[in-house]
Amino acid sequence: MMDGVIYAKPYLANSRRAEVLVKEKGRTKLLFFEANQEVWQDPLLNDDFALVALCQYCAARGKDLFIEGKITKSALSHMEEFIQIWSVWKPNLFSRIKMDAASIVDDIPNRDLPAVLAFSGGVDAAFSLAIHKSKGLGWLNREIKLGVMIIGYDLKEEDPDAVANAYRAIHSILNDSYDIPAIAVKTNWMQEFCPDWLMGFNVGVTSILHLFTSHYAAGIFSSDFNYLQELELEPYGSHMVVNHLLGSFTFPIVSTGGTHTRLQKIQFLKEFPDLVGRLRVCWQNNSNGRNCGECEKCDRTRLELIQSGIDRDIFNKPYDEERLRNRTITTKPQLMFYEDVLLSAEEGSIVHAIAKEILDREAKKFDPSFDINRQLRSKDKEIEHLNALIIKKTNELNDVFESKSWRVTRPIRWVIRKVKQLSMLAKP
Repeated sequence: MMDGVIYAKPYLANSRRAEVLVKEKGRTKLLFFEANQEVWQDPLLNDDFALVALCQYCAARGKDLFIEGKITKSALSHMEEFIQIWSVWKPNLFSRIKMDAASIVDDIPNRDLPAVLAFSGGVDAAFSLAIHKSKGLGWLNREIKLGVMIIGYDLKEEDPDAVANAYRAIHSILNDSYDIPAIAVKTNWMQEFCPDWLMGFNVGVTSILHLFTSHYAAGIFSSDFNYLQELELEPYGSHMVVNHLLGSFTFPIVSTGGTHTRLQKIQFLKEFPDLVGRLRVCWQNNSNGRNCGECEKCDRTRLELIQSGIDRDIFNKPYDEERLRNRTITTKPQLMFYEDVLLSAEEGSIVHAIAKEILDREAKKFDPSFDINRQLRSKDKEIEHLNALIIKKTNELNDVFESKSWRVTRPIRWVIRKVKQLSMLAKP
C-alpha cells in the first residue's frame, strides 16, 4: 500500500446500508449510507458513488484515490475534469490527483429508466419536482419515480423529532400528492469526508443519488442560483460548470433550476399549492424539521412569498415587519436574493420598501460599488423592453419587405424615385 494513495473499498453491508472502507497509511475510516427502507436488495451496477463521494476528500489531502471496485470510464474522466477545475478555482484547498479503480467498466447510456430526485422539501427541490412533472424542460425533462431525503447535512440524526417531522412532510408531498416513493438516507459524509461544505455539498448530494444507479437512469440535482447569477459568484459547490461532471454516461446528473431565480421559482410554485404549503426552507437547529420563522432564510422566503402573492403560513413564528426590516446579511450571495425581490417589486410597495432598506444598510459590507451596480441593473428591464421593441419592429418591417404587395409594387416605387430625381435635375 503506497503512502500517497487513499484506498477505498465500497460494498453493500445489507439491503439498507452501503459502506466504503477508506484506508490511508494503515488507518481506516468508514463512510456509510443507511436507508430507512430496504432499497439495495440487488447488487450495485457500479461503484461510482464512492468515487464521487471521495474525490474532494482526497484532493484536499493531495492524495491519489484508488477504488477497489467497479468504476465507469466516463465517471473517471468526468471526475478528472472536476478536480482539475477545483484545483484552479481553489488551489490552496484542492490539488490535482490521480484516480483509478480495480475494474474500469463500460458505460450503459440511454437506459429507459426513471430518475431519482434529491428532495429536501425546499424551494429548489420543490421547483425541480414541479417543472419536471409539468414537462417544462424539453429534452432535459425526466420522469421522477423516487425522492430521497438526506439525514446528516442540515437534518441531524441527533434530532429525531426534526427528522421525523421533515420526513413526514416530504412523504406527504411525494407519496400522497405525486405517487412517488420517498426514502431517507443518513450518512456521515459531511462530518468525516467533506473538506469544505460550501465548496462540496453538490458532491455529498450526488454521491447518494449514484447509489440508485441500478434502477434509475439519472439523478436530479437542484441548483440554488440561475445561470446569470452564477456568473457573479465566486467558486461555489453548485455551478453549471461542474455539476454535470458529477454524473456519468450511465447515470447523468441533471441540474435543474438554472433558468429561474429563487423568486421566479416561488412564483412558478404558486400553481402548485400542495408544494408551497409544505415547503421546508429552514436549516436552523431550533426549527424542529419545519421553518423557525425568524432566521435569515425564513425571513427572505416570507418576503418572496408576499411578493409572489402567496398567502401561506408555513413558519413557526408569526410575521414581524420590524424584525424583517432589521435583517442582517452575512454572505454576499444573499444580496442576490434581496436584489431580485427589489427589482421585481413595485416601487412604493411594502416589499420594495423592506428590500430596499435591507440592501441600503447591508450591501456595502460586501460590495462598496453595490449602489452603482444596482442602478445599472435597474435599467436592464428598460433596455430589455427597448430591445424587444426593436426586434418586434424589425420583424414587422421584414414581413412587409417579404410580402407579395411589396414585391408587386417594387417597379412602381422605382419609377416614382426616378421621376423625383429627374424633377430635381430639371429645376433651375
